[in-house]
Amino acid sequence: MKKYEYQYYEIPTAGSISTTVDIHKMIGELNDLGQKGWEVATSLDINQLNAGHKVATIILKREIQ
Repeated sequence: MKKYEYQYYEIPTAGSISTTVDIHKMIGELNDLGQKGWEVATSLDINQLNAGHKVATIILKREIQ
Protein backbone atom coordinates (compact mmCIF):
# COMPACT_ATOMS: atom_id res chain seq x y z
CA MET A 1 0.00 0.00 0.00
CA LYS A 2 1.36 3.41 -0.96
CA LYS A 3 1.97 5.97 1.77
CA TYR A 4 2.05 9.73 1.31
CA GLU A 5 3.17 12.80 3.18
CA TYR A 6 1.41 16.13 2.77
CA GLN A 7 2.27 19.79 3.11
CA TYR A 8 0.58 23.05 2.29
CA TYR A 9 1.82 25.92 0.16
CA GLU A 10 0.32 29.38 0.62
CA ILE A 11 0.35 31.88 -2.22
CA PRO A 12 0.08 35.52 -1.14
CA THR A 13 -2.37 37.61 -3.13
CA ALA A 14 -2.43 41.30 -3.95
CA GLY A 15 -5.31 43.72 -4.31
CA SER A 16 -8.16 44.70 -2.05
CA ILE A 17 -11.05 44.68 -4.53
CA SER A 18 -9.91 42.10 -7.05
CA THR A 19 -7.45 39.47 -5.94
CA THR A 20 -4.42 38.68 -8.09
CA VAL A 21 -1.64 36.11 -7.88
CA ASP A 22 1.82 36.36 -9.42
CA ILE A 23 1.24 33.34 -11.67
CA HIS A 24 4.81 33.18 -13.00
CA LYS A 25 6.25 33.11 -9.50
CA MET A 26 3.71 30.51 -8.40
CA ILE A 27 4.43 28.20 -11.34
CA GLY A 28 8.17 28.52 -10.80
CA GLU A 29 7.83 27.60 -7.12
CA LEU A 30 5.48 24.69 -7.91
CA ASN A 31 7.94 23.42 -10.55
CA ASP A 32 10.73 23.54 -7.95
CA LEU A 33 8.57 21.52 -5.55
CA GLY A 34 7.71 19.09 -8.35
CA GLN A 35 11.42 18.43 -8.88
CA LYS A 36 11.50 17.34 -5.22
CA GLY A 37 8.67 14.86 -5.78
CA TRP A 38 5.72 17.00 -4.65
CA GLU A 39 2.50 17.11 -6.66
CA VAL A 40 -0.66 19.17 -6.23
CA ALA A 41 -3.39 17.20 -4.46
CA THR A 42 -5.96 20.03 -4.25
CA SER A 43 -6.33 23.76 -3.75
CA LEU A 44 -8.49 25.84 -1.44
CA ASP A 45 -10.53 28.97 -2.07
CA ILE A 46 -8.47 32.10 -2.76
CA ASN A 47 -10.69 34.06 -0.36
CA GLN A 48 -9.50 32.08 2.65
CA LEU A 49 -8.23 34.48 5.29
CA ASN A 50 -4.98 33.84 7.11
CA ALA A 51 -4.19 36.43 9.77
CA GLY A 52 -6.31 38.98 7.88
CA HIS A 53 -4.63 38.44 4.48
CA LYS A 54 -6.17 36.70 1.50
CA VAL A 55 -4.16 33.68 0.40
CA ALA A 56 -4.55 30.82 -2.02
CA THR A 57 -3.61 27.51 -0.41
CA ILE A 58 -2.41 24.47 -2.32
CA ILE A 59 -2.16 21.06 -0.67
CA LEU A 60 0.78 19.01 -1.95
CA LYS A 61 1.58 15.33 -1.57
CA ARG A 62 4.44 12.99 -2.33
CA GLU A 63 4.91 9.30 -1.92
CA ILE A 64 6.98 8.10 1.02
CA GLN A 65 9.61 5.61 -0.18
